[in-house]
Amino acid sequence: MLSDAVVASESVRLLRESREALSLGTLNELVREMPEYSALTDEQLYGDVLAVCRTCIDTFVDAFLSDGGIANVHLVTLRRSAAHAAADGVPMAEMMRVYHLAVRTAIQFSGDRPRANPQDTLALAKSGMVFLELVTTTLAEGYAEARELAVDDAQEARIRLGMDLIENKDEGQVRESAVRAGVDLAGEYAVIAVGLPSAQVGAAVRASDEVRQRVLAARDLRRLCKDALPLLGTNALWVPRGQGALVLVPLDHGGLTWDAALAQLRETLGARHQDMHAGVVRSEWPCDTFAEAARMASRIRDVARDSRRAAGLYELADVAWELQLSHSGPAQSALAELVAPVLERPDLVETLDAYVTFDGHRTRCARALGVHPNTVDNRLARIADLTDRDPTRPGDLAFLVAAVTASRLVRRT
Repeated sequence: MLSDAVVASESVRLLRESREALSLGTLNELVREMPEYSALTDEQLYGDVLAVCRTCIDTFVDAFLSDGGIANVHLVTLRRSAAHAAADGVPMAEMMRVYHLAVRTAIQFSGDRPRANPQDTLALAKSGMVFLELVTTTLAEGYAEARELAVDDAQEARIRLGMDLIENKDEGQVRESAVRAGVDLAGEYAVIAVGLPSAQVGAAVRASDEVRQRVLAARDLRRLCKDALPLLGTNALWVPRGQGALVLVPLDHGGLTWDAALAQLRETLGARHQDMHAGVVRSEWPCDTFAEAARMASRIRDVARDSRRAAGLYELADVAWELQLSHSGPAQSALAELVAPVLERPDLVETLDAYVTFDGHRTRCARALGVHPNTVDNRLARIADLTDRDPTRPGDLAFLVAAVTASRLVRRT
C-alpha cells in the first residue's frame, strides 16, 4: 500500500498538471448550475471568472499539501477578495459556490481517472472538507468587514450631520452634511439627551470596576440607540457625547409630533432601559439656538440624575426647582455648607432620603432601611442637632431637602 506522503505527492502532481482543465471544468459547472453566468460574454467568462476558478484550484492544491490548511498569504488575499466582492454587490453565496465547485471538480477528477486509487480520492475529500471550512470562515469575515465599513460610513455621516446641527454650523454646511447622510432636514426637532445611571457617575469605585461600568454603560447606550431610533423615524439622529448621547428627532415634514416623540421614548426607556435618565427640549432649525437646546437638554438630564430623581424622561418644568438650585452663587454655597456635616454621614443621608420618599412615615422608612423606628428617630434628631433644622417639621424638611440637593449639584459641577 502506498504511504500517505506518496499518495499526496502523486495527487498534487496530477492536480497541478491538470490545473487548466480543472479550472475550465469548474467554470463549466458554474455556468451549468448558475444560468445567470451564461449571459456573460466570452471575454468576461474566460477572463475574470476563469481567473477566479484558477485561484480556487491553486489554493486548494496548496492546501492539500498541508492537510487542508491555507497559508496566511492566501487567507489575507481571500478575505480581501471577499471584501471587494461584497463592495461590488456580489452575494457571498456566489463566492462560496465557486470554491465548492472547484473542490468537487478536483475530487471527481481524482476518482474518475484511470486506475484511480480510492485512498488517494479519500485523502483529497478529507482535505477538501477542512479547506472549505476555512474558506467559509474567511469569506464570512471578509463580507462582515465590508458590511461594517459600509455601516460605519453611513453612521459617521449621520453623526457628522448631528454634530453640525448641535454646533450651530452654517446652513449650507448642514445641508451638505444632510445630503451625504441621506437625511431629510426638519424645521423643528426634539433634542433629547440620554445618560448613564446615577450609580455609574461620580461613584468612588476601583479602576477595574470603573472600566467595567463604562463598558456596560456604552453597551446600554448602543442598545438604547438600536431600540429607540427605529421608533423615532428614519431621519432621527444619534450623536454620542461623552458618557451619554443626544438624539435629534424631527417633528415636522412627516415626522413625529412632540407628544408622540416623548411617548415613544418614554415607552422605550420604561420597557428596556429603566436606569437611564433623559432630558428633552424643543428647537427650531435653521436657528442659532440649537447648541443651547442641546446644552439645556443635557443639563436637565444631569440635574434629574444628580438630584436623585427616578430614571426617566424629563422636561424643563419637571426639574425647574432643582435646576434653579443648581445655579452657582452665594446662596447655593450657603445651602451646601449648612448640610455638609450631614453629608459626611451616609447613614444620615440615606435616612433623610427615605424619610422624604415615604412622606415622613417613620415605620415605613425604618422598614426600607432595615432598622428599628427608634433608630430613624435618633438619626433625624442628629440631623436637627447638626443643622439646627428639624426634619420632622415640614418647613425645615423642605429647607433640608433643598440644601442637600444644592450640595449634590455643587459636587457635580
